[in-house]
Amino acid sequence: MIPGGVSACQVVHAVVTEAAELLGGGYAGDLSERGRDYVSAILESVDRLSKLINDVLDLTTGDTRGVALEKERVDIGGLCRAAAETSKPRAGEKAQKLEVEIGSAAGHVFGDARRLRESIEHVLQNAIAYTDRKGRISLAADGDKKQAVIQISDNGPGIDTEDLPRVFDRFDRVAEAGVRGEAALGLGLPLTRQFIEAHGGTVQLESAKGKGTTVTLTIPRGTR
Repeated sequence: MIPGGVSACQVVHAVVTEAAELLGGGYAGDLSERGRDYVSAILESVDRLSKLINDVLDLTTGDTRGVALEKERVDIGGLCRAAAETSKPRAGEKAQKLEVEIGSAAGHVFGDARRLRESIEHVLQNAIAYTDRKGRISLAADGDKKQAVIQISDNGPGIDTEDLPRVFDRFDRVAEAGVRGEAALGLGLPLTRQFIEAHGGTVQLESAKGKGTTVTLTIPRGTR
């Protein structure tokens, strides 16, 4: 029986992770270099699959029972830098330049740090996925007394006008060879909008074919 509050996904994640870590720790004997690589690949794949499953659950249950948010003081600059660091390895795989600029008025908001960070990461991963090799992606944060504003821009191929109305549709996506993860499943932008709107904010996307894409997240400062 699965304990209350623990999902089947969490149980499988824990079991597989523990087994892989035991193997990596030499429980069944010393591993070759290739064996250690396999263990690392298993751990990475389990984490990625677990995250994708949780993303799907967020999308399919959010409309019916809302998004449960924590509320804490969140430093926007630190949040953006952390999201960028998480995304840099994927950008590095495509030799892309990821630039971060934090304005003096970025400040803080009161909200769910994990959901807000995931929102930024989803947009960054989408930009990385759809931008060509050696492309450029920028993450900028600023704001005013009422709200923080985060912009993620890329110099990718952009989106056809006819495709723009459905970019926030769940499980829909613009087909592109080599795209994987949340972008491949059409999860990133719908999740971002769901999380940001749960904070009382807005998500705007501007794009044109051949001119890149800019996504703007506006998040109210809020109160404790």
